[in-house]
Amino acid sequence: MSHAPLAFRATAAGLFAASLLTAACSGPQSAPGRGGEGATSQGVPQPAPHSHGRPIDPWVFRSVLDGNARMLTAALDPDLWIAFDVDHGELWRVWGGDVHFTGTVYDTLHGPQPTARGVDHFVWPDWTPPGPGVVPNPPGDGWRFATGEEARLRWLGHRFLEVQEDGRSGVELAWSLAREGRGDAEIRVRPEARRDAAGLVLELSVELSGLAEGEVLLLDLPPATATLKGVRYAGGVRAVGDAERPRGLHLSGRGGRFEVLVVMPEQAVPSEAQGVAR
Repeated sequence: MSHAPLAFRATAAGLFAASLLTAACSGPQSAPGRGGEGATSQGVPQPAPHSHGRPIDPWVFRSVLDGNARMLTAALDPDLWIAFDVDHGELWRVWGGDVHFTGTVYDTLHGPQPTARGVDHFVWPDWTPPGPGVVPNPPGDGWRFATGEEARLRWLGHRFLEVQEDGRSGVELAWSLAREGRGDAEIRVRPEARRDAAGLVLELSVELSGLAEGEVLLLDLPPATATLKGVRYAGGVRAVGDAERPRGLHLSGRGGRFEVLVVMPEQAVPSEAQGVAR
């Protein structure tokens, strides 16, 4: 299987480099020039420090994940990974753990495919496809206008950001919402993991452009598990539903920030024991 490379697109934020990494042609590898550090066995990545400050290299990659073929995974921290279904704009899973890289291109096994493993913080429950040969998709609606106005979501790609003060590189994901007779809305998301006095924090900074005054976007979130310790909202970001267990985000203006304080994996109960399907 192969994926045709996406074109580069110029936006107000710069050039969004489309991912050329797929499960069929490459998986995360250890950083070059580090000797045995982070070496792989049969192509399976091992956690290691890298020059970009992330646990594996590459730390952002496309692959099949949990039975879904259009996933982008970012290893933000050894204890915090996220995965988006980019074609549908869905945040599919947020977890503390890693990815089990299995399948023909990783460990020569035929049939299995990569799966997230560890402690879930947000996760869509398992979904049964409607028929044989149908690729599963996350069950939410992704990015959309709050009015229900028909619009076409388009994945623009991702780009890497300049190295931050802490020595880590960053990543930005981008989508557009196109509608008839009006300008596109553009969405840029910068996910980050940081540690403060309270613990491990997932931060999603969202920048919006092209919205008219009073327009609102919605993003469905996977159900939250019992591992959340607190949620904070800033700027034009509000909760849809319970603020401590949001079922989605309400975004207006120029965007804002969504922060989730999560239980560290060693303190949490593995997802199998929580009754969350994997």
